[in-house]
This record gives sequence, structure tokens and C-alpha cells, in this order.
Amino acid sequence: MIQTNKKVVRRLFLEGFSRNDANVLREVLHPEFTLTSAGAVAKDSADRNGSMDTLIDGMHHNHRSFEGWSFTIDHLMAENDHVSVRWTATGRHVGSFMGEAPTGREVTLQGNSLYEMRDGQILRDWVFANQRDFLIALGVGAPPEPEAGAALVRRFWTDIIDAHSIDPVNEIISPDYRQHADGIAQGPDGLKAFLTDTFTASRGMRAEIHDIVSTGEIVVSRTTVQFETPPPGWDPSQTIIDIFRTDGRHLTEHWDTR
Repeated sequence: MIQTNKKVVRRLFLEGFSRNDANVLREVLHPEFTLTSAGAVAKDSADRNGSMDTLIDGMHHNHRSFEGWSFTIDHLMAENDHVSVRWTATGRHVGSFMGEAPTGREVTLQGNSLYEMRDGQILRDWVFANQRDFLIALGVGAPPEPEAGAALVRRFWTDIIDAHSIDPVNEIISPDYRQHADGIAQGPDGLKAFLTDTFTASRGMRAEIHDIVSTGEIVVSRTTVQFETPPPGWDPSQTIIDIFRTDGRHLTEHWDTR
């Protein structure tokens, strides 16, 4: 069954997607098929569930936009009723993908897909594609200016931490903010809950900014956080390296090291 499932997924990419053949998709996709795409299908969104027709329409749109649109399977793995694929798609930008003027350039989109199989067909499809770099190559998107990200990080330390206020969080932090620090839940609400607990359990919290370095999308800050009275188990002074991802309007992701 595992080999059959892998064969079905290979056929989806090499005979269906690469050849723009809707009949292949109708054969390999289960009647109850659903798609959850993080930007691999035009006008789709990370939280939108799509049907077989959504995927077929997206395939046709890709072939209208990119001459010679075809896929290479870089790696394929299967276990039980799931198949995972790392893939690369290439084509020449000859038609509008998202309202932009065609550039005539060769473009590449890379991504990972996870499939759930049922009865020798694909039941569910989760797609995660490098949409940002792809859109930049089309001239649709551009990386944020370094100054914008640096300003957001500076506001994080001054307007939130030094001011002991969670009020600016919704303005500075993205609604889909991803947190990689232990003990802090995801999203703005998770950050606000953590900060509220920290402010309540401490006195005189202050951040001294030493350096902020921004490449545009990635911003790194080195700060010393001090307390008159720290929360239980915390040091009264600690220097932290924080790494933020930004879209230029909000902080979207965070890691830290001590």
C-alpha cells in the first residue's frame, strides 16, 4: 500500500501538475478531497479549505502564467496512509499570476506537501510553499526595509517592555505571530498573557538596548533586561539576543537566546 500511495503522488506531480491534465487529478484525488494551502494556489490563504476544483483551477492558472510549468520531485517519503513530498516547480513568467506584468524570466517555486491517502487516492493535501521569494521574483512582493523592522523592534522594547504596557501589542505584533520561546503561547494573546504575568510578578522591569541589526525581514537585538525585583526564578539582570521576523508592518515571529 505504501508503494501504491507513493506512485499515486508521483503521478499527481509528473502526469497531472506538470502536464496540466485535469483528468489525472480527477483520477488520483478522492471525491472528498480537501486542500489546505499556504499560498501555493493563487488567491488561496493559509486557512482556506479548497476542493478538487480549487486545485484544478490553480493548476490551470499556473500554466497560463508560466510557460513550461513543470515539477521535479526532490524527495518523497511515505508511512502508513501519509506521503510527504519536497518539490521544485519551474517555468517562464509569460502571464499575470497576481495582477503583475509578465517579466519573461524563468522562476522557481519550492515547497513541501503532505498527503493523506484513502483507498489509493489522495484525501487531504497540506501545502507549504516558499511563496515570499517566489512573489519577489515576479515583482509582486519585496522584502521590508531594514529601518521598518528595526523601528518595530525598538518599539517592542520601549513601548511595551519599558512602559510596562500590553496596549501596543496588537499594533506591533502580527495576528498570526509565531513564538519559539518556552512558556509563551502563540499569537498576540499569548504574548500579552506572558507579559501581564511578568509585569505583575516583578517590579521595575527595564530594557537597555545595546544593538539592533536588521536585514529587512530578520531583525536581531541585543538587550540587557533588568529588574528592581525580578519574577521568581529570574535573574535581576540578563543580556538577551532576540531574533524577530517582520513583514515591515508587524513583528511576525520570535526566537531568543540567553
